[in-house]
Amino acid sequence: MCCDDDIIDLGCWQSCDQIKTLISIDYEGYFRMTYIFNGAVINRRFKGTKDNGKLVLPAGLFNEDYVTRFELFDDEMVKIGCYKVKIYPTQEYVQKSIIPIVTASDYNCSEGSVTFGLTFTFTPEDQARLLTDGSKFRIEFEGFGEFNVSNLSSGLIFNGSFQVSDINTLPTPFGCDIEILVESCPSEIVIKLISYSNMKDENLIFNIPTQIIYD
Repeated sequence: MCCDDDIIDLGCWQSCDQIKTLISIDYEGYFRMTYIFNGAVINRRFKGTKDNGKLVLPAGLFNEDYVTRFELFDDEMVKIGCYKVKIYPTQEYVQKSIIPIVTASDYNCSEGSVTFGLTFTFTPEDQARLLTDGSKFRIEFEGFGEFNVSNLSSGLIFNGSFQVSDINTLPTPFGCDIEILVESCPSEIVIKLISYSNMKDENLIFNIPTQIIYD
């Protein structure tokens, strides 16, 4: 196995959940994966489905309460990539992850900087259950340092982290404009959730799987 580098994090899921990935596929059908568990090399063949052109992994592929790093192949053993996923144990108090849709728009790269609009879309119900005045979350763009933020949605401020200043004026969806200083135009931009705090209900799992938002 060669999954030490370039691992894409698929996030945290319950064992009974299907895992919706950001892996683009052309077909629904059989795939294969390889991973190591307790020193043994596990090879599994499974039927993947497609949701909006992205691969959905069936429930029950991975061990509970464990982070699995795996290589993914098509059914002809052509490698697709390396990934990791954390599976929560089956417990009644564990809530289903609240996962926003993260999108980038109006991408432009010129004169040493990348600019784009960044949008976080929760369902209105999830946004009301999760966020309140003072809720914070911090992101990074893998492989890049600091980034500049402008044109924030009403009710949102940025001081190193995004913070809800007024939940009553925060729209659905919400976002901002991003500028990243670069030496050359990147082939992809990957967003990652670093931390979150002061959620309305701390038992809810706020999850942004590491994902490519531009390629």
